[in-house]
Amino acid sequence: GHLLMLGGEIKRITQLNLHQAYPDLSPRQRHALLKAVLIETGKTATEMGIMWTWPAQQLQPLIRQVHGEVHMRSALARGKGVLLLAPHIGNWELLGWCLPQYAPTTSMYEPPYFPGIETFMRQGRERSGARLVPTNGRGVKALLDALRRNELVGLLPDQAPDTGYVFADFMGRPARTMTLAHKLVQKTDATVVMGAMIRRPRGEGYDLHFLPGPDLQVADPVLAAARLNRAVQDCVALAPAQYQWTYKRWRKGPKTLSDLYKKA
Repeated sequence: GHLLMLGGEIKRITQLNLHQAYPDLSPRQRHALLKAVLIETGKTATEMGIMWTWPAQQLQPLIRQVHGEVHMRSALARGKGVLLLAPHIGNWELLGWCLPQYAPTTSMYEPPYFPGIETFMRQGRERSGARLVPTNGRGVKALLDALRRNELVGLLPDQAPDTGYVFADFMGRPARTMTLAHKLVQKTDATVVMGAMIRRPRGEGYDLHFLPGPDLQVADPVLAAARLNRAVQDCVALAPAQYQWTYKRWRKGPKTLSDLYKKA
């Protein structure tokens, strides 16, 4: 993490994102947050390999406490399937790993940019019994079928998609926001739950948080997207330094806005 403080593109994007998300911080506070974010980013990178290779008996004890489990249990009890939205915060791989303990789980999966790690990643993610489906029509059908069987569907809701999006406010600026979550709820009446696996300090494991999900049972996709982004912000508030601020969340914004990431 300390290596990342030296500069470069990751640091530049993170600074721009933090400036957008937390305009009221003093320069000193923002620098402290930047440093914390880059350290946490280093931890996330290190954890990935562990997540895909360690056996279950080593992973399970890492989860020290579960908060808000009632939200997950009552969502499953409702019987309409559960759409678990997991923003890129903390250790989302460990969150994905533990979901099948609650119900059979299907997750959508974007093949990584590095083809070499794809098989490694898939095998790692499927070890826990989760089913991975591609980001296409066939994958969407598999998600709908899973929800209709009252199973769990996992989605990462906070990336800027190239298709299937609307613009909605995120941290004070319009961001491309997926419409898929809204469509799944419209078609199945699934219950939405937010999930986050937050790191404890000093390598003392993780706390799993379930939060009530946004109400996406509305006709307007822009309203649904705004609610989704607010729910993501609630997850970010659990541990702001552990959010993926290294990602260009506001990329390809509305034409009326200047490009946040354009180099001067």
